[in-house]
Amino acid sequence: MTYLSIAARGVTAAAMVFAAAPAFADNYGSGSIALGGTTYTQNFDSLSSGVASSGLPRGWRVSETGPNQNSTYSVGTGTSNTGDVYSFGSANSADRALGSLRSNNLFPSFGAVFSNATGSTITGLNIGYFGEQWRNGSNSLDSLVFQYSLTSTSISDNSAVWISVAALQFSSLITSPNGALNGNLGANRQELSTLLSGLSIANGSNFAFRWLDTDVAGNEDGLAVDNFSISAVTAAGAVPETATWGMMIAGFGLIGFALRRRPSVRVSYAA
Repeated sequence: MTYLSIAARGVTAAAMVFAAAPAFADNYGSGSIALGGTTYTQNFDSLSSGVASSGLPRGWRVSETGPNQNSTYSVGTGTSNTGDVYSFGSANSADRALGSLRSNNLFPSFGAVFSNATGSTITGLNIGYFGEQWRNGSNSLDSLVFQYSLTSTSISDNSAVWISVAALQFSSLITSPNGALNGNLGANRQELSTLLSGLSIANGSNFAFRWLDTDVAGNEDGLAVDNFSISAVTAAGAVPETATWGMMIAGFGLIGFALRRRPSVRVSYAA
C-alpha cells in the first residue's frame, strides 16, 4: 500500500485541479453514501448486463459533456469504439465494471459522493480498486485520472478544488493489438490502493471522488473500475470490538486475583 501525505500528493499530482477538464454536469445518479466505521465496498454487479440503463448504485454519478452526451450508460464487452460510459463485462455476465470510452463527441467522467457518518473527524481514507481494460483503441497510453474533493457534493462541480492522486490513476496495460479485451483476465487488470492522509473531514460533511477519462492521440481505450473499497481513519481512533473488551476485562480480573494471592514477605531488621 502507498501512503500519501498532503505534501506528497502535491508533488505526485501534476496539478491540484484538472485544468483540461470541461465543465461537467451530473447526467444521472443521485444521493450519497454514508461512510461509517466499516469498510464500504462496491463491485458494480447491480449494473445492467443487457440494455442501456441509468441505474447506478446509490451515491454513484455519471457526468458527460459533448454533442453525444446522454442519460444512460451502454452495456459492452469492449467490441465497440463508440464514446460513452459503459457497464463492462462478458456477454450476459452478472460480473460488471463501471467504465468509459472517450471520443471527440463525448467527454465522460464517473464517481461517487460520500458523507462522513463515523461520528468523528476523518483524518485519512484507505482507498482501493481494480482497474480493468476492456478495449485497446490504439498504441497510445490512455488513463482514468482519480481525483477527490473535500468540498464538492457533485462530481461535476469544477468550482471546487479537485486533487489528483497519482497512486490511484489507472493507465492502459495493453497497447497492441487493437480490439476487445477481457478485463477480468490478470493481464488486463491492476489492483491500486493508497492511504490519503492528513485530511480533516468533519462528521456529517460530504466529500466526492471521480475518474476523468483522458484524451489521447488516436482511438481511445475502454477502461473501467471494479471492486472499489474505502474505509475511514478517524481522530477518535479505533474502538475495541466487543470480544476485545471481554478479553481485557477477563485479563484485569486475573491480574487482580494474582495480586490477592501473592504471598506476604516477612522482613527482619538487624537490632
